[in-house]
Amino acid sequence: MDFSSLFDQRAGGALLKAQTAAFTGLIVLEKMNVFNFRSLRAPLSVIGYFTNRWLLIAWVSTLGLQVCAVYIPFLQRALHTTSLALEDWVLISIIALPVFIIPELYKLIRWQSRRSKREVREA
Repeated sequence: MDFSSLFDQRAGGALLKAQTAAFTGLIVLEKMNVFNFRSLRAPLSVIGYFTNRWLLIAWVSTLGLQVCAVYIPFLQRALHTTSLALEDWVLISIIALPVFIIPELYKLIRWQSRRSKREVREA
């Protein structure tokens, strides 16, 4: 048995998995960030989570295409990707969530601050 060949395959597999996770992570981060740009001032809780149907369709489609790139064999060969485990997707999601949550919290705090200042001026 050629151990150097086995080691090379494992190292290559780990590299391919890391590259796939990084590629997928960038896509997911970008897709989470798109919701921040619906409004630069008002939080999504004010403008509505589901008010832009086309954005939601594009978001779901893009993530669906990413899943295809990771799991469909001919796309794996063309894009040099490999399958990711559920744990990988969970980790990517956990890393991507702050990209959405932090700006939304900032906008919510600013929105409430402006609203309370307006109420004080009107009183």
